[in-house]
Amino acid sequence: MTSASTKVGEIFSAAGAAFTKLGELTMQLHPVTDSSPAG
Repeated sequence: MTSASTKVGEIFSAAGAAFTKLGELTMQLHPVTDSSPAG
């Protein structure tokens, strides 16, 4: 069971890193969309 829980931990760690990068990219894109006169 140890190897299974380790694999799950790696998956969640990778998912957390992906969500963090996604959040950073979203925060970088928001000022661009807010400054555009589309809204």
